[in-house]
Amino acid sequence: MPEPKLVLFTGPGCHLCEQAEQLCWQVGVAQSQLRKEDVTQRLEWKKAYGLRIPVLLREDSAAELGWPFDAGQLQDFLSS
Repeated sequence: MPEPKLVLFTGPGCHLCEQAEQLCWQVGVAQSQLRKEDVTQRLEWKKAYGLRIPVLLREDSAAELGWPFDAGQLQDFLSS
């Protein structure tokens, strides 16, 4: 089964977003699998995620994993 494509919604200067990205690398998310998007670039992203970043979105199922999450929760999210 192919690995899910992921979107990490971030914001400028967001240290929690940097932590979430590092956690993705630590659990083995491939660089080609993860796309970062700055919520300030689109009004609909800012409305949906602006107060909740970082948020990880699975493109295949539209499932979301909001911060805070740990390695175990992230692995469960990726395998579900």
